[in-house]
Amino acid sequence: MISHSQRIGTGFLALAACCALAGTVTTKDGKGYTGLVQFADAEHLSVGAIKGPQSKIALTNVLTATFDIPIDSTIVSKGAPLAGKGSGVLAAYHDRPNFKGRVIYRIDKTVNHQWHSKQPVFDLPRDYFSVRWSAELEPPVSGEYTFTLHANDGGKLKVGNLEMGKWEALSGFREQAKVTLEGGKRVPFVF
Repeated sequence: MISHSQRIGTGFLALAACCALAGTVTTKDGKGYTGLVQFADAEHLSVGAIKGPQSKIALTNVLTATFDIPIDSTIVSKGAPLAGKGSGVLAAYHDRPNFKGRVIYRIDKTVNHQWHSKQPVFDLPRDYFSVRWSAELEPPVSGEYTFTLHANDGGKLKVGNLEMGKWEALSGFREQAKVTLEGGKRVPFVF
């Protein structure tokens, strides 16, 4: 195991779909559960020993989770695809630039942040961090869609076959591009 733990909110749930991780789950009513954390079904986590009793926790009752990333962290660095009906995007907040360092995962309902001098996430620096949002976008109807990227210190956006943005450290830039998407057909979204 990597020597540090990851503290996250409900963003953990997208990661947990791919595997069982050693960790601790705290519920909104203040109870704590320690053991292997994994999905029991689409609406519950299961926490407990490998062999023995398991506690079933409703996803809506999860406040925080702390877990250890396995040595093979490729499942984490690639991100986990979101499957859902508009629940948001998987956000991986890195405490260093260039997607390095400790990572805090959560589900963001939107990708429209203006942090200025505030921390983007609890326990992350207010500057010199990086974020990668990933999801699948399902357009409601076929047609041409316009995406606008407004970023500070670089940013790239990929939606289906559309790629836009720059990685250079800049004081800020705005870029707009159009892409034709098919209604009901999911395409990768990575920012």
